[in-house]
Amino acid sequence: MTFLCLLGIWIVCFLLFIRERSWPGVLLFAGSTLILAGTTAGVLIQTLIARTSSPEDLIKYQGYMYIINAVFYLIFALGLVLFILKYLKLDKQLKGSGAS
Repeated sequence: MTFLCLLGIWIVCFLLFIRERSWPGVLLFAGSTLILAGTTAGVLIQTLIARTSSPEDLIKYQGYMYIINAVFYLIFALGLVLFILKYLKLDKQLKGSGAS
């Protein structure tokens, strides 16, 4: 289920990136791509490590993946904040020009 949600977010970010190539769109698309790839690869690698290595190695891997995924989510969040700020600025400009 998580994969389907992440895939849905990735599709929306891809469409935004195609429609509007701005920094917010690039960051949203890059962040969602990294999150989707990191989550998918993380599950596969975690399964492999759980089968072949010690529990200590698995815990180390999970710690590394939490840090890496946090960076991916930070990229996505930065893109979202920039996107919101851009459209709040655009909305303010439209309201300002409509009042004149």
